Amino acid sequence: MSARAKAWRCIAERRWTPTGQRMRQVARCAAPLWCATLWAACATPLPPEGGPPDDTAPHIVESIPAGGATNVSEASLRIVFSEHINETSFRRALSIIPEPETPPELDWRGPRVDIRLADPLRDSTTYVFTLDTGLRDLRGIALAAPVTLAFSTGPILNAGILTGRVVQSHDGAPASGIDVLAYAAHDNTPPDSLPVRPAYRTQTDPDGVFRFEYMTERQWFVAALEDANYNARPDPGESFAPPPVPVLLADTVQATLEIPWMLTRIDTMRSDSPSVPPEDPETEADTVPETIPLEETGEIRGVVVSGEPHPVVVESWPDTLDIRHAPPPYQATADSAGSFLLPQLPAGTYQLRAWLDRNENGRWDKGVLIPYRSPEPAYFMTEPVRVRARWETTLPDTLRIPAAVSIP
Repeated sequence: MSARAKAWRCIAERRWTPTGQRMRQVARCAAPLWCATLWAACATPLPPEGGPPDDTAPHIVESIPAGGATNVSEASLRIVFSEHINETSFRRALSIIPEPETPPELDWRGPRVDIRLADPLRDSTTYVFTLDTGLRDLRGIALAAPVTLAFSTGPILNAGILTGRVVQSHDGAPASGIDVLAYAAHDNTPPDSLPVRPAYRTQTDPDGVFRFEYMTERQWFVAALEDANYNARPDPGESFAPPPVPVLLADTVQATLEIPWMLTRIDTMRSDSPSVPPEDPETEADTVPETIPLEETGEIRGVVVSGEPHPVVVESWPDTLDIRHAPPPYQATADSAGSFLLPQLPAGTYQLRAWLDRNENGRWDKGVLIPYRSPEPAYFMTEPVRVRARWETTLPDTLRIPAAVSIP
């Protein structure tokens, strides 16, 4: 029998005694109950046992100072969550801009944490606290999207905003949970080498969308990275995406870049890297499609528009083929009017993408981070195309290669 059960049984079974003696007896019986209750209150929080599974992501209930506060003088931020948080995941998920020289002190009280900065606050500076999707509750439920809190030690907050979208380069699917890093673009040009740490950091949401807030209003070099080891560095073997344009302006007006960041796993981050392959295995391997009788094949016809005077290449592949390990077997180049034809396709369902061959080398270049080289813009069809034998399938809509310009 537990100490708590014994205490309640002792109280329930007490016999009638004079008042003073009865009170002493009750105190002796209740002492184990009080100790058990005190121990439970002070114990390390654990996920509750039994009951329906908790699949609700944690969220912030309150912050002190509140997000967007100005003229802040206390070098601390209190965050109250909706539930207990895994403290180890919190340390990994937290980033602070400007980055403090001394790691902050964290003081936990249940679902509340006080973040105390050891360094003095800078004058008239916007401090940005970001929690990425690595943050988890005690059941391992993670944030669906990063959370940002900011305050200013002066009368105004930085108001720069940057948004974009990161996709997989093989099929255009959203790339969620990808780190997005912003570096200052001095003289409005990409950096020759990446600083040890980015100036700002955030992550993509389930739709692959990222959003920077409270940025200094200036030009930025923005790269995406699957940062597996949490070092904010593009290490060999990690997926990365160079920006579609060299620099982007963080402004008070939210602007969306139509062309996405495209992740690639090919190690082309540095031109002097010994691990850089001589060719892109996704587009350079020679694959000869299996010979199929003409009466068992069909074709896809369509129109693609790019807005630039460069060839546009259209590729298709059976939806059973994983082109991360093999190149698309069917390819055509659009004519000057944008018309293209993919003939002699075995009957079946196909994926399709089109890309702008800016350097006219016949292969899709996904760009380089350092030294920077922009990726060639691409269009991904989200719906597969059905090909029937002895039938011409005409695409109902014009394919449009996204332009590398900011759209207000």
